Formats: sequence, C-alpha cells, structure tokens
Amino acid sequence: MSRMTILTEAELRKIVTLDLDAVACVENAFRALVTMPVAMPPILRLDIHEHRGEVDVKSAYVPGIDGFAVKISSGFFDNPKLGLPSGGGMMVLLSAKTGVVEAQRFQLQAGLQLEALRLVRPIAEARVWARDAAKAEATAARLRERLGIMVRAEPDAARAAAGADIIVTTTPSTEPLIRAGFVSAGQHITAMGSDAEHKNEIAPAILRLADLYVADSAKQTRRLGELHHAIEAGAMAADAEVTELGQVIAGKKHGRRSAGDITIADLTGTGVQDTAIATLARDRAGAAKTGTIFES
Repeated sequence: MSRMTILTEAELRKIVTLDLDAVACVENAFRALVTMPVAMPPILRLDIHEHRGEVDVKSAYVPGIDGFAVKISSGFFDNPKLGLPSGGGMMVLLSAKTGVVEAQRFQLQAGLQLEALRLVRPIAEARVWARDAAKAEATAARLRERLGIMVRAEPDAARAAAGADIIVTTTPSTEPLIRAGFVSAGQHITAMGSDAEHKNEIAPAILRLADLYVADSAKQTRRLGELHHAIEAGAMAADAEVTELGQVIAGKKHGRRSAGDITIADLTGTGVQDTAIATLARDRAGAAKTGTIFES
C-alpha cells in the first residue's frame, strides 16, 4: 500500500514559512550541487507561442535525500488580461528508493523576494517598478502594510535602480531592463527571469563590468541565462571561468571582496533547490499532520 499527501498552497504557507530554516535548506542544496554527485537533468521547456505561454519541468536527485521533486511551472503572460495570474504550477515529491509519489503540492508565484532579503539584510527601504504602473503601486502599498518599511513604486527602471544596494529582476523580458548606465559601484544584482534562451533582463556589458559574476548552474547560464547573452554579444568569453553559487556557499570560491564591488547572481532555476524545499515541506506536513492523505 502506498500513501500520498496532497497539500494546498494555504496548507503549505502554514507549515513552510519564509524563515532562516528555509534559507538554510536552499543553501545546503546548492552546496550539495558542487560537492556531491547530484543528478540534475537539463530543464525541459515547452513553448506555446500563440498564447505567449511556456511550461518548464525541473528535477534533481541529491544523494542522501530520500525523495526527489519534479516541478512543473508555467508562465502565460497574457493571463492578466483574462483576470488570471501569469504563473502557476505544481510540484510532486517521489521516493528516491521506490519512485512512489509521496506528496503533491500546488503553487502560485508570489512576490516574496523582499521578505526573503529582510531575513539576511537590514532592508529599510524598497522600490518597485513594473510595466503596469497600477500593479506596482498596489504591490508597494501591500508590502508597506505587511513589512512596515518604506516601499514606493517608481515610474521607470532607471529610477528604481538608482543608488539601490540590491537590485532584483523577476520578469520574462526579452530585452535588457537594467542597462549599464543604471549600475554603480557597490551594487548587487540578482537576475531571476532569464530562464529561457530568448529572455534577457541585464545588459551584457554589465557582466563585463562586474567584479564578481555567480551562476546557480554554469552549464545552464551558458545556455539560457544572462551569461548566454553576454557570450553572444562578445562581452564575455565562451570559455570564461564561472563561479557557481554552491562554490561560494561551500567556501570553495570567494564572494564579495569589498563594499565597492559590483556583483551579479544569475539564477535560472535548479531542480536541486526544488527537491530540497519539497522534502522539507513533506517532513513538516508529516509532523503537523496536515494535508489530504490518499492510500492505494
């Protein structure tokens, strides 16, 4: 007899909060990626051009973890016109010993980057820019109320980036939003949106300017990240040595060396972090006796 637990988004939010344990869970996953024989296949992507849609499938097996996740995430970028969220998907956790489905969770995209940053940095002020000014204003108001800090919407990306300590981009843009003239000494950029060959949020010249460029997976960012575009533009050599996030976490490569460094994290998404967080969710769901259990 096998048992499967189904968790809704509401149940997940109760048991897996955005806390330092969750941060440590993801850090350990990236450490494993560079120190252990992790099996992580390339991202599978299905494009549905007529509806401006895409579906990504990610997975990874980490030795020592008794389960592995398969995440299906979608982005249909005309959905807001229909009153629907642009992103969605689900994650399935399977036993690494038998392949039996153990847990299934349904997820929606959430703007949690600022909340996550506040766990590790003393953020006192934030700015929001989006193509839809009304949505930027609404997001800023919601975050002001929830976090109790100054959050304001900006009319353009240049003003949002000017003087910021940390810049985070999370869009499906196909042309750079952050240009070389926007960036100054000491800034850090986390680029999260370039998870396909045609997506590009950061001007290639910025990678050449950077004192440190870090990839979640060098193999992936050479193929579909910001690095991919920098290589195509001639701003970076195709065989340039690349520091990976896991190497920094494991102490194998250096991180920021001075307050004036310009640093970039190029995040294309990895199955290893999905496996780690899904396993954490399963364990917490079991401890809390939450979710709907099906037996077969």
